[in-house]
Amino acid sequence: MNLKEFLEYPLPNIQIDIDKIAINMNEKNSGVINIKNIGGGILSGDIVSNTDCLLLDKENFLGNDVKIEYNIVPSVYSSGEFIKSEVVIISNGGQVYIPVYITISSFDYLQCIKEKIYTIKEFYGYYLKNYIEAIRIFYSYEFMIWLKNINYKHIDVVEEILKDSNKQRAIDNFFVLSKMKEKSYIKLSQKIFKYKYFTTNTESDIIGIIPIKLIGSGYFEEDIVLEDDIDFIKILKNKITNKDFDEDGNYNLEFRILKNKINNFFERRKIVFNKTNESVIIELSKKKPVEILLEKEYFTTTDSGVLKILNNTEKDIIIEIVPKDTFIFFEGKKYLVSKYTEIGFNVKMTGFLKAQMDFTKRPNIESEILIKAILDDDIYKMEKKIYIGNNLI
Repeated sequence: MNLKEFLEYPLPNIQIDIDKIAINMNEKNSGVINIKNIGGGILSGDIVSNTDCLLLDKENFLGNDVKIEYNIVPSVYSSGEFIKSEVVIISNGGQVYIPVYITISSFDYLQCIKEKIYTIKEFYGYYLKNYIEAIRIFYSYEFMIWLKNINYKHIDVVEEILKDSNKQRAIDNFFVLSKMKEKSYIKLSQKIFKYKYFTTNTESDIIGIIPIKLIGSGYFEEDIVLEDDIDFIKILKNKITNKDFDEDGNYNLEFRILKNKINNFFERRKIVFNKTNESVIIELSKKKPVEILLEKEYFTTTDSGVLKILNNTEKDIIIEIVPKDTFIFFEGKKYLVSKYTEIGFNVKMTGFLKAQMDFTKRPNIESEILIKAILDDDIYKMEKKIYIGNNLI
């Protein structure tokens, strides 16, 4: 029997292009292992790194011309350490051991494209000019090694900052920690907003503006909520960040009050800025444009009274008064009212009406005073009931 009929022939034979991996960490941190089959058949196998400092992009391979990329991740080691290990390749074309020598050099600068950065201040200046590249460097393991080598005091805090998925916020917090930026906060120049409106005008909305001033240059993010779950106040934005403010650090937050959804005559509500513990109060007062009060409702057959008129419109109004019955007397029919006035009137019932009341044994007669309030083109109509008789309740 010819064994060649059952075996792959000629057999695979592995060949690699390097005899060792020797890296000084201030020069490079990656490379390629080229694996070729110089025999027959198809080469296949596994490749393993025996150090957690060297990571391979593949654990196994199949093919006669394969590239395996490796990267050095020295974050678990300290500056100045020397690491000796190996990469092992086990294949159907043979077994290969690649010695690994890694020196974690003590370098005191960051290589940023063509610039060398020696201090946090220089890195901040680089960030201002090359925002995207600076963030990439900030999240690289070389950056942490550099911080250790320059004896940065808050390494543990930076490690926590780097866990933030918001890269803009993370790098800003790093610069605040390093005193390159001031921690940002907001100031509210007005904290109480008072609005008055009339019961006759509830269709249009009230639009309010909260002026907000941003202090500091660090990253800022704020959640804005209503303290209570209500539907008659709508906030334009429920979150603001640095990007919302202009060059002078100003932002106007708009809110809208839906008057037609308010049931009470007075509301006091709060808009809360959650993270900075700031808040504003919104007070809403719903009033009648004109309020009419009677000093009393019950009169004798010969009596006098006072009609009190309160004008809430802040404009002059004309009041027209029309008594229902002739035994109610006013000096005039029209009155100009600016804010408040009292209008006197008399009640003088005729002998005939008195006799009718006595004959029918009615204790009193009900009558009305009709009032019209005229403001520009708007007319508000009201009425007040009065009772006249000898037997008063």
